[in-house]
Amino acid sequence: MAYIAKSFYDLSAISLDGEKNEHPVFTYLKDKLPYPYDDPFSLMTDPKFIIWSPVHRSDVSWNFEKFLIGPEGEPFRRYSRTFPTINIEPDIKRLLKVAI
Repeated sequence: MAYIAKSFYDLSAISLDGEKNEHPVFTYLKDKLPYPYDDPFSLMTDPKFIIWSPVHRSDVSWNFEKFLIGPEGEPFRRYSRTFPTINIEPDIKRLLKVAI
């Protein structure tokens, strides 16, 4: 996950899920886009990987989940970890047309 850092060297870990210390950016993103549009049902393939509590379907399920933000700063689409990044291109082009 990428996020806007306070400085170029701010690489500290942040919490994406769970009630304690969840970063407000991800709270907002998950509220606006509660699940990946390409996979609305699955969260984790193996429950042993769920290491936070409470667990919700809106939680970021694994590394490489992606959020696309529109030109006005609103979340546009959320993609699962298995969604090929190259396939986000049409959505990016669509948002660029709207921004012009």
